[in-house]
Amino acid sequence: MIEISDKKKCCGCTACANICPQKAIKMEYDSEGFMYPTFDINKCTNCGMCDRICPVINKFNIKEKGNFPIVYACYNINNEIRKKSSSGGIFYLLAKEVLKNGGIVVGASYDDDFSICHRIIYNKDELEKLMGSKYAQSEMRNIYRLVRENLIKGKKVLFSGTSCQVAGLKKFLIKEYDNLLCVDLICMGIPSNKIWKDYICNFYNKGKIKSINFKDKTYGWDCFSVKVLYEKGEDIQVGRLNNYMQLFFKGINIRPICFECPFRGKNRISDFTLSDCWGINNFAKELNDNLGTSSVMIHSENGNKIFESLKDELKYKQITFEEATKNNIYALKTVKPNDERKKFFSEYKSNGTNFKRLIKKYARVSIKYKIRIKISQFKRIFLGGINENFNHWRNRNIK
Repeated sequence: MIEISDKKKCCGCTACANICPQKAIKMEYDSEGFMYPTFDINKCTNCGMCDRICPVINKFNIKEKGNFPIVYACYNINNEIRKKSSSGGIFYLLAKEVLKNGGIVVGASYDDDFSICHRIIYNKDELEKLMGSKYAQSEMRNIYRLVRENLIKGKKVLFSGTSCQVAGLKKFLIKEYDNLLCVDLICMGIPSNKIWKDYICNFYNKGKIKSINFKDKTYGWDCFSVKVLYEKGEDIQVGRLNNYMQLFFKGINIRPICFECPFRGKNRISDFTLSDCWGINNFAKELNDNLGTSSVMIHSENGNKIFESLKDELKYKQITFEEATKNNIYALKTVKPNDERKKFFSEYKSNGTNFKRLIKKYARVSIKYKIRIKISQFKRIFLGGINENFNHWRNRNIK
């Protein structure tokens, strides 16, 4: 029976709970709001399956494969899709291709209460549910079992998640499936789903919520905002000034294992690694119109075959792995521990703590930083207005 004596050794992937033949393992939240396995001794038969498939205990031995990863800076030429995406709208194209061929797509979605969970979608009309970044650890529930059932039936499956979630799925499946495609992300860390739920209740309570976008592009891709749309009105705030996102950037609300993440690296078990193509002006400036550009790392022949088939719907340029990761350091490095994390959760667990006051205390930034971000925001609003008026004038005169 697997034992979690050190929380830095569990990524919460749920592979152990999904594999247990006796259903003796359940995932439960701890006091910080992260899920860990708990065990029913009376049901456990000591078969050892949970130990054998844990991706943290049994690390993948990933060898270099030929010219992989093949790396591109690119974006979806459909600007409407790109505006709804976190970066370049590449996931949408991959998912659409799988759905077109009768497959299913699995990824992070909002639940009814806007907490985060993984779900399966079966058609393009549902695809928007899986689009966009979600900054909290998603509940996996029994999703690995459902993925396996569909793979055994011969269905094409596209699974999207963090590197640890992909690793958990691969270990759970035990064998390789040619009809499985996996997409992971360059990830700084996984925030607490419970903190996110509390944040919604305390900060986004101006009415019934219709949608939440962690990376809205109202002020441009490189000055993203957190946008909450209510039935009446909206709440929009530049991401770098949003209290919840500041906790994330500081590494205060992320899972303990993220400080020693074993799943980062150049060579990965996924078919694709997607991320924002930060630093693009240094190597592919022509692809930056501030609507969002993705970095796509391809790790397999299957991945490369699909990407080649999508090129007519892309604007792209092949780049080096070093170019793609120079300004995206968490592809290779883990986030540094923040001493304030322990203090934050100690206060969070205390009875009677004022949640809003607690968040504002630990999310604080300097006045100088706020001014710099506000100036950046103003420039985008001002210049965006000028460009819009110019384009309107130009189009009118062309006619």
